[in-house]
Amino acid sequence: EREAQLVIREAEQEAEKMREQARAEIRRMEEELDSLDRSRRTYLAQMRTLIARQMSEVEASDSSTAGGTGRSQKSAKAAEPAEG
Repeated sequence: EREAQLVIREAEQEAEKMREQARAEIRRMEEELDSLDRSRRTYLAQMRTLIARQMSEVEASDSSTAGGTGRSQKSAKAAEPAEG
């Protein structure tokens, strides 16, 4: 009887130890997930900023090369007759 109670107590202690390890692992994984989510949001914000900057440069380049006719220099050259 006494030995059985000792075995049960040891099993309960081992089970509690395993539960605590599982809880610690869950906390670690949740922290890692939060970190990854923050990294993802930071990356997306930086990508949006980069894309906006690139679009501004494209628009500025397009408007500076459009000339007075509303056509870009490239399309204006394509419309010119070939020399020869």
